[in-house]
Amino acid sequence: MYKKLLSLFLTVAVLLGVLGIPAFAADERPAEPYVKSDTTIDFTVVESKTYAFRFEVVGPRGLEPHIVAGNGNVLRTENVTKAVENGHDVYYFKVRAIGTPGEASAIYTTLPGQQAVKHCTITVGAPYVKSDTTVDFTVDKGHTYAFRFEIVGPQGLEPSIAAGNGNVLRTENVTKTVENGNDVYYFRVRAVGDPGEASAIYTTLPGQASVKHCTIMVTISIFDTGYTGIDVSHHQGKIDWEAVKASGIGFAILRAGYGKNNIDAYFTYNISECNRLGIPVGVYWFSYAWDEESAAEEARYCMNAIAPYKVELPVSCDIEGATVTYAQNYHDVTIDKELATKMVQAFCSTVEDAGYYAINYTNLSNTRNLFDMEALKDYDIWYARYTTNASLLYSGAHLWQYDNSGTVPGISGSVDMDLALLDYPTVIRNAGLNHLTDEAPTFEVDCDPVTAPAPRVRAAKYPAEESPDEETTGGAEPGYFELSDAQTADAA
Repeated sequence: MYKKLLSLFLTVAVLLGVLGIPAFAADERPAEPYVKSDTTIDFTVVESKTYAFRFEVVGPRGLEPHIVAGNGNVLRTENVTKAVENGHDVYYFKVRAIGTPGEASAIYTTLPGQQAVKHCTITVGAPYVKSDTTVDFTVDKGHTYAFRFEIVGPQGLEPSIAAGNGNVLRTENVTKTVENGNDVYYFRVRAVGDPGEASAIYTTLPGQASVKHCTIMVTISIFDTGYTGIDVSHHQGKIDWEAVKASGIGFAILRAGYGKNNIDAYFTYNISECNRLGIPVGVYWFSYAWDEESAAEEARYCMNAIAPYKVELPVSCDIEGATVTYAQNYHDVTIDKELATKMVQAFCSTVEDAGYYAINYTNLSNTRNLFDMEALKDYDIWYARYTTNASLLYSGAHLWQYDNSGTVPGISGSVDMDLALLDYPTVIRNAGLNHLTDEAPTFEVDCDPVTAPAPRVRAAKYPAEESPDEETTGGAEPGYFELSDAQTADAA
């Protein structure tokens, strides 16, 4: 009998398996459906703001859950929408925080025939001011800065916005808009204090303590202490210098020439016009030298070119990448750091021997790779780096080429922009350099000159008006040439 019952049981089990009907043990049951929430941790919702849950019913379709906030006076149901995603019913449930900050309510779901399930608790948060600026910074004296303050919370809460010290930061303007359902205030201040003074910016919502967002320190702009100028060559074509002067440009640096006595096509015109109009000028000579002697030779060509004219700013040696390429290709000379440094020294010492103020044109790359700057520390620097961030200016540089794409009335196309941090006409005249008279300086800008070491003064080996022994007729020697971008700085 036992064997017959066992055989019958096994037969039934096999038959159920063939038919695809699971055979359960006496204590096994199918899993109950449940609601899966996308949010299961407690959090805060600012007063008047909303939050949307996603509830997915894991189980048979058509089981409609009851979704509710435990306290309807704290969280108000805003919306419930149903969708079908991946074969499951999904409910999006949005609530709004309407209670008093600090009050809380749990969120529950209940499936038919089941107990309520708590998913999380929401606490009502206090409104606050969100600033677009939260780190300390500086503003140049006389300049302004505009904050954006967004009120995260109910509309209509008008904040008090103020600088801690009105003698340092003066409120210029406050405007209100509504963006994405929030009140937004634009608050502009002007730096009116002395450089080094500072003030914090605060906001205060009704019934709350003041909140500090950041501190502003007043600084003085390097552009407010210097003289703005330009440097030009024949690349700018014929310049209307009267228009340039009328635009407020304070000085000009002119390319006198390049290589072996190749005078820039517009140099005579440019310097004559600047002298006529009282625009202070400096000059540079683009170098195609390959050793110390050829560099000194180029300096003598430059001295001869400028001798008939008034030059109130420095005379610059301009050795760049094109110089190195030319020396390698046409003279089989590799200009390394030692040679490049000696070439600058040869050019500048020749300029000083002629009684002029010498300066070295360079950029970030060349200060690191081409020149021994310690060996050249006795010479002033004309530094090319295209930025308005004064912290990136090379230490010790008093002439800064800060832009290569400026626009100036009277000049077609772009032009290099420069800033002189030294009252060169006064410094040079007081040092007895550049063969200037004792007439008053021509810079007509009211600023405090930057203190700089006095330039080295050397006795001239020959008068400036006397021609050196080398040819002065102009024209290119075979092997001398000009690159179209020779003037362009390789600024990093």
